[in-house]
Amino acid sequence: MQRQVIFGIQGAVRAGFSHEYPISRSDAQYLWMVFLGNHQNEPGILAEIRRNKLEEPFETLKLAQRSMNFTFEKEGDVLEALAISKLSREYPSPHYFITGGIEYREKKNGDTIGELDLLVGERDTCRIIAIGETKLGVKQLSHAREQLRRFLNFLKFKCKESGNCSNGRHN
Repeated sequence: MQRQVIFGIQGAVRAGFSHEYPISRSDAQYLWMVFLGNHQNEPGILAEIRRNKLEEPFETLKLAQRSMNFTFEKEGDVLEALAISKLSREYPSPHYFITGGIEYREKKNGDTIGELDLLVGERDTCRIIAIGETKLGVKQLSHAREQLRRFLNFLKFKCKESGNCSNGRHN
């Protein structure tokens, strides 16, 4: 694995995040409520989207809903979808695939240990290029780092347990 990314909202890079999406917490929350309630085609909502200059993230979220089946059950799904869209410019298809919301667990039907918000891989080799987290709060950086560390430790443990990793590395 080459890279870890942590996406935040407007001002997150100043707080130490690697990436940010130019949206405020309140605007992200508003868009989440629009999509959660399935109000995205209502004329009054569309007028408010234009008035608040949220057309670009709104259209990106509509596309994510259609093409990636985002349901926006959690507020953080808004930033996750926006981050995937932004990463797709850096890692374009068809050479790469980008996904998110990956739950991992100890056993097939066991309890969830954690969830990885972002994963970028090479399509031809399935080699993982980057993993990442998204956080709507700029004070959540340490939590995002801990989540990435937990995932990497999980991989390291599974790798050693299975003996299927070259040189004990998890690529």
